[in-house]
Amino acid sequence: MDAELSPSAIERVDDTELFEAAVAEYRESAAHIEGLSLRPLGSGLKSLIWGLRLYVLFMVVVVILNIVQTLH
Repeated sequence: MDAELSPSAIERVDDTELFEAAVAEYRESAAHIEGLSLRPLGSGLKSLIWGLRLYVLFMVVVVILNIVQTLH
């Protein structure tokens, strides 16, 4: 094992200013994210989502009917 990569050769950095800067940046980004809201969906996208829901329900019925036919 290289001496450069051994755990004893790794120095801990106790830089409180660096830590405080990272925490401040995290808090700023968290506050910005909390201020965002969801975008309203358009009618086309809502129709697409409902179409996909109906398709999934239809396919569930098809699978159930196929299983029932196979068992009989």
